[in-house]
Formats: sequence, structure tokens, C-alpha cells
Amino acid sequence: MDRRAFLRTAAAAAFVAIGSLAGAQSVRRLPVIPVTDLTDGINGRIPLALGPGTHDFGTGTAS
Repeated sequence: MDRRAFLRTAAAAAFVAIGSLAGAQSVRRLPVIPVTDLTDGINGRIPLALGPGTHDFGTGTAS
């Protein structure tokens, strides 16, 4: 067997192995998040409470 035939056979075996692994996994569907109807505006639909706050962005200092 020459190098070219070996590589061809190895590639075909890899595709078969990957295909069988992909088919063995179960498909888990993601949940569908309900969408808020905003066609009439957002007044009264999304309550917001705004106020001062701080956050540490990884520098060790809260800003």
C-alpha cells in the first residue's frame, strides 16, 4: 500500500467514525423563550428600577 492509498483509507475511516459518533448523540432542543410584544410601546410592559450602583470589571476596584 502506498502513502496516497493509506491516506485515502485513513480519511474515509475518520469520516465514517465521525459520522457514527454524531449520529449516536441525542439531539436536545433548546427551550423557546417567550417574546414580549412591543408593537404598542414599552409603557407598563417592562418595569425598570434605576439607581446608582457599582461593578468590579476585573480590576479589583469597584466603579
